[in-house]
Amino acid sequence: MQNTEDNVYTKILILYIFDAFGFPVTEETLLDFTSVNHNYISSLLCKSALEDNKGHEYIREIKPTMPRRDKFSLFELTEKGRQCLDCFFDKIPKSVRSEIMQLIQRDQHNYKRLQEYRAEYSKNPDGSFCVSLKIYDGIILLSDLKIRVDKQATATSLKNSWLVNAPIIYQKINELIYDF
Repeated sequence: MQNTEDNVYTKILILYIFDAFGFPVTEETLLDFTSVNHNYISSLLCKSALEDNKGHEYIREIKPTMPRRDKFSLFELTEKGRQCLDCFFDKIPKSVRSEIMQLIQRDQHNYKRLQEYRAEYSKNPDGSFCVSLKIYDGIILLSDLKIRVDKQATATSLKNSWLVNAPIIYQKINELIYDF
C-alpha cells in the first residue's frame, strides 16, 4: 500500500512543480530541480511519474516544430492536470509546497535561461571544433551561430560564456544587422 501512496504523491508533486514553474519546462530542467539540485524525487521515479502523468494527459509534451539535433521537448501542465492537482493539493505538506515555491521563484530566471540558451560543440574530422550557440523562444529556434575553433578549451570557454552572455550577444548581432 505504501508504494502506491508514494507513487501518487510523486505524481502529484510533479504536477505541483510544473504549476509552480508557470512555464513549460524540459525534462532536463525538471530532473535538475527534483533530483540534482534538490533531493525531492530520484531521477528514475521522476521520469516514471512524468511518463505516467503524460499518459493520463495531466502533462502535455510540446515537440519541436523543426527537426533538430538536440531534440528537446517542453512539457506543460494541462487543464486536466491542474484539476487533478486541485483535488490532491493537500497531499503535499504545506512546508514542502512553500519550499518548492520559494526555490522556483528564486531560481526561475536561471532555469528559463538554461532552456532558452543552448550551447554544444563537436570535434570536426580535421581536429578543430564546431561550437553551436543557440537561442530558443520556447521550441522555436531564433538563432544558431556556428563558430569553428582550433582548441577544445576554446570551445568549452565559448560554450560556458554563451550561457551567461547570450542575450547581450544576440542583441548586439541584431543591432548590427538591422542598423545596416
